[in-house]
Amino acid sequence: MKLTDHFTWDEMTRTSHEDLFLTNKKEAKNYACAIYLTANLMERVRAIVGSPIRVTSGFRGPTLNARVGGSERSQHMRGEACDFKPYKGTIEEAFEKLATEVREKRLNVGQLLLERGWIHISLGHPTARSPERCNEIGHQEPDGRVVIDERIK
Repeated sequence: MKLTDHFTWDEMTRTSHEDLFLTNKKEAKNYACAIYLTANLMERVRAIVGSPIRVTSGFRGPTLNARVGGSERSQHMRGEACDFKPYKGTIEEAFEKLATEVREKRLNVGQLLLERGWIHISLGHPTARSPERCNEIGHQEPDGRVVIDERIK
């Protein structure tokens, strides 16, 4: 099912863990509205970055989230986050373009994180996070710890 011009339900809910494929799709149905909003955010991302996007992790139900070691408070479990890579350019270039948009207050997000091999982005206020926890820009340390470098007010 097509959610937006460039993102589908399957793309936003897929997993490489084949034994959890159907479980994850079933759990995703309860978060259809948030997944739709996240797909719309990804359309903005695609336009800003100037490249098609490869979703590496969208919705992750509790079962899948536990399997991959995700946070118990992960926005992925509510359909509010997406990890991705651009097909063109580097993830660092894409991250800087997006960070500039957040800093200039042209893009509202929950978090924008440069992680190990991908970019994480999540929905912000008023949909998913309180205003004081929005527009966080950060990175992931080699030990896996996430560091918030900036909070744009």
